[in-house]
Amino acid sequence: MRKLLVNWSTGNVPRSNDCSISTWRTTGWASLGAALSRCNAASKPVSTSQRVEAPQAELDWWYQYYFATERGRAGYGKYRVEFAKLIWHTASPKWRFDDATFERSAQAFDNADHVDLVLHNYRWRLGLTNGESRYDDLERQLAVGPRISVPTITLEGDANGAPHPEPAAYAQEFSGKYEHRLITGGIGHNLPQEAPRAFADAVVDVDRL
Repeated sequence: MRKLLVNWSTGNVPRSNDCSISTWRTTGWASLGAALSRCNAASKPVSTSQRVEAPQAELDWWYQYYFATERGRAGYGKYRVEFAKLIWHTASPKWRFDDATFERSAQAFDNADHVDLVLHNYRWRLGLTNGESRYDDLERQLAVGPRISVPTITLEGDANGAPHPEPAAYAQEFSGKYEHRLITGGIGHNLPQEAPRAFADAVVDVDRL
């Protein structure tokens, strides 16, 4: 089976070349993944999350530091729906989603372990808690940053309000056939849902690279 990769709204480039036809995403409030075979991809490595950024960049990650506190745990536990809607508006400022669209996703927040999982994820990124030791070997492999050799298309919305690098910052991470597409029309962080046709086209087109 030919190996392919589609990546959108990336905060970090996936450190893997073991992906078959798949969609991949790092972090955020709305994610989609579909893989036909095993795909080793990891979220933002702890080492990069501990790097000091300029003040504006640190401000963009305010919720990461909020979640590092017990106040953040209490606040998110009480206002998880309101928090999520705030992030939706911030990350996709031009997306005019209706209440029904939001509510379909908000049902996922109604889980007993939701708050614990969210806080653990963000605290792990800051090195404040341990991850699962059974994945340590994979983490070490990903930390090396191997180039991605499979044909790849990356997508970015022209109105992505979430923290993200410029395409030039990660273009060199791909050693195989590569294409970047800027999706216009006020498309934010949740690109597959905001621009489903452009996303589906990329999934089909990457097979032709």
